Amino acid sequence: MAKKKKSNNNLVFQVVIIALAVLAVCTLFMPVFKGVLLAVGKEVTSVSATGKDIFAGAFASEASTKLSDGANMIYGLKTADENAFVAVVMIWGYILTVGVSVATLVFSVLNILGMRFKMVNTVLGVCLMVLAVVTFVFALISASKHTSLVAESGTQYKAVLGTYLMCVPLIAGALQMYSARQ
Repeated sequence: MAKKKKSNNNLVFQVVIIALAVLAVCTLFMPVFKGVLLAVGKEVTSVSATGKDIFAGAFASEASTKLSDGANMIYGLKTADENAFVAVVMIWGYILTVGVSVATLVFSVLNILGMRFKMVNTVLGVCLMVLAVVTFVFALISASKHTSLVAESGTQYKAVLGTYLMCVPLIAGALQMYSARQ
């Protein structure tokens, strides 16, 4: 009886991990970062960068009209003079978090099919937790460091929905590690 209950718990954990990993991968299509140009407290224009724009901006060698506005904004953040390091850590943290989420998704499906990878699942869980925290923290720092407002005029950067959903891989990583150690 105890073994059957443990098996059911493992199945539930794996389904939850899969759902959370899919949600983390879905941030590719959600706005992650937003830049707003303000003039006397009123929004003049705004640009949102999705997860795909982060990938495009990370690998771009120059700003171009072929890139989307969001990708150009990300490229501008990573080439900024003073705060480029924070933006680059946020960008690569996001890319690695999505990649590790895909790997977690694959290994969770393999766990449901009966293949056990205890060490791999433990490492994936730890990596996912660390990367999720790094990405979330550096996205918030990057938003505050790149914002420059004087008398309610200037540019303001915000971390939006996709950034806050980077807490989801933290939960998935903890569950992945816990279920691997059972």
